[in-house]
Amino acid sequence: EFRFVYDALFPKLSDAFPAELPADKCTWRDFLWAASLIDTRAWATEAGCDVSSLVPCADMLNHHPSAQGMVKRYDAEEGCAVVELLAPVAKGRQVFVFYGELSSASKLIRFGFAEHGDEGDTVPFELDTEDATEGQQQAMRAWSLRPDAQQLLGGRGDCLSQRMLAMVRVLHLDSEADEEALQGVIDKRLDPRWKLSDGNEKAVRDTMTSLVDAMLQAYPTSLSEDEERLKEGGLGEGARACLCHVMSQKRVLTRAKERARGLA
Repeated sequence: EFRFVYDALFPKLSDAFPAELPADKCTWRDFLWAASLIDTRAWATEAGCDVSSLVPCADMLNHHPSAQGMVKRYDAEEGCAVVELLAPVAKGRQVFVFYGELSSASKLIRFGFAEHGDEGDTVPFELDTEDATEGQQQAMRAWSLRPDAQQLLGGRGDCLSQRMLAMVRVLHLDSEADEEALQGVIDKRLDPRWKLSDGNEKAVRDTMTSLVDAMLQAYPTSLSEDEERLKEGGLGEGARACLCHVMSQKRVLTRAKERARGLA
């Protein structure tokens, strides 16, 4: 994305404004540094405003899920950005702010860190609905189930959402063998967010367990091996952040697999 923007702007801007934007100061490396700085440190000046600002010093506040501080947007009357404390902070202790409910991938990409044991992490999950029958598609439309929308495993609630399980239940309703149940879902007499039948639920359990297990097996190392590597130490800051992110993802998948096994 950054490369696309850079190629669209340069060298056109340098040719048009050689004094302000000299070509030797607007290389791809320079642009990437500036764009990364804005992407990771700029604040929205007002709620709902698309304009962002760089606020020196304030952008040094670190994230914590139980932060004592809350960032208030730009205060026009005071002419500054304000951080309001929500709890007392002892002298000499660090003041944290909450960056928001972000996945470990978002934290790593945007801010360069990942938390060890991130309980609210999520993992993208795709359902293959290409072979869905017309009846299955009607059933999903009846319940506003959107297979094109990104599905997520994990989060602070149930790691397998009702809507995700509803789609898998519908996809396991055969147009002939389960014609009555499928029509019941289409007519909204049956709610696919809940168990439809013993046979259907077993198929959902086996499918979800298999899919999540395949995602876990795709990693070259196990979670226990990662934990040992982290205990050994000696990792650079970037390598440690990447390892914490991978471990967080594996924990989500492990919880999702256990949840799937419990379906009955």
